Amino acid sequence: MIYKHLISQCKVKITPCETCQSLKQNSLFCPKTKNKTPLLNNKTEISEVDNVKKLEPETQVKEIVMSSVLNPQYSPENYATLLPTAEVQVLNGCNKVMARLLFGSGSQKSFIRNDLKNALNLKPIRQETLLIYIFSNQNPLEKTFEVVNLTLRSRFSPFQSINIEALVTDEITGAEIYSDSTPKLLRNLIPSGCQMADSFQKSPIKILLGANFLVNSITGEPTKINKNLFRLPTLFGETLIGQLADP
Repeated sequence: MIYKHLISQCKVKITPCETCQSLKQNSLFCPKTKNKTPLLNNKTEISEVDNVKKLEPETQVKEIVMSSVLNPQYSPENYATLLPTAEVQVLNGCNKVMARLLFGSGSQKSFIRNDLKNALNLKPIRQETLLIYIFSNQNPLEKTFEVVNLTLRSRFSPFQSINIEALVTDEITGAEIYSDSTPKLLRNLIPSGCQMADSFQKSPIKILLGANFLVNSITGEPTKINKNLFRLPTLFGETLIGQLADP
């Protein structure tokens, strides 16, 4: 550069800085460019971290919910959480139907599916209007149900039974409780001669035995099979509750 030659007075065309439009320096040496670049990078990095944090809880919730209803072979953790169930004789006079039952201590009332009510020719004795609280929902659903009388009886001698009142509903649960593979998993866990309440056949749950009658159907203390699996004696045989690992 010639002595006393100023950039501002130079007639040679110089490309201005892309950041500040100044002719005094190139954009590579512009202080504004240096300050701007890390901020952009930081924004990008924070956005990616936020996306990961938002996705992780949603995935975890799905796994927890699914593990309670999926068949063991589809469970991400290779175990199933067994719910206490039984296969019982459902009676109304001379009418008798075999149906699967779910013990539901989380329900104050007992329920029966409408198709089972029709098969037994059960007649409503009254109607009840209830506030139904769905899991994770604070707002209840008001619904009116028919109430019927019926008898539940064990498949095994001495054929113990219990009379209950149940509310009629179209569906108990859409989940498949147990799968065809369950007997294979239980083969080495259940003592020989043990009368299991459930036949483990793949069929829908048609009765929910709620807390109002459940306590009267339990006949003893639970017996530990392993660390997380128990047998519970009932009027209908012994039912299972807990985690069943896939060997």
